[in-house]
Amino acid sequence: MESQLSKFDVNFERFTAVDGKSLDSRFIYKAKGQHKLIKHFPSLNFGEIGLIKSYFDLFEIISKQKEDYAIIFEDDVKIEHSFFDEIHDILKSITTNDFVDISGKKGFSLIIENKGLRLFAVPPRGTTGQILGKHAATKLHTKLYKYEAPIDILLQEVNIHNVRIYNTAKTYVTHCDDLVGGTTIQNKKLIKFKKIIREVKRPFWQFSSLITYKVLRVMNNYKYYKENLPHMNEADR
Repeated sequence: MESQLSKFDVNFERFTAVDGKSLDSRFIYKAKGQHKLIKHFPSLNFGEIGLIKSYFDLFEIISKQKEDYAIIFEDDVKIEHSFFDEIHDILKSITTNDFVDISGKKGFSLIIENKGLRLFAVPPRGTTGQILGKHAATKLHTKLYKYEAPIDILLQEVNIHNVRIYNTAKTYVTHCDDLVGGTTIQNKKLIKFKKIIREVKRPFWQFSSLITYKVLRVMNNYKYYKENLPHMNEADR
């Protein structure tokens, strides 16, 4: 990341992520107790808890900064050079109350597409790169504080944190974790027997989550956008 950003002549600040395994045992116990199975299967591991806390801390820092926006890159991504040529156009299309995922991924149920930005009822999962407005960070810091699910799932709950999450139609960042030693989020040391049991249970969780939590999330998010986007008429959908 240092090499890429230096080539792009971009000033940056490195934020050291939280190592979940280094957290106090009482903190881990409380975080695991907040996990909601209907939102995410299985329970959160140390890496996921560390990543959630990292973003919670970042939201607070950005909410107090003097700049209107912050750009967040994970440390294992490749950045397209065109991003820095086109970022000013992106900023002209949003406000400090907005969040923009720059991965180019598609979410579920497109609501609006305008000037290279798309708004989905449920934004896609992932945290490779984003633009975060200062006031959006304040909302996220205030309303997202429980360790109920991984951070990208929490961000999908637009009706809870009340931050518009846009996605760029163009892909500006891609994962390249294989080049930096792999991911630290996934649990690679899980006993084989436990892995088998987990995968047997997964389809049952997927079905129950689909007919309850996921359907309700789509409905609530869509309701939020309809109430908060006056221009969401038939021509925009």
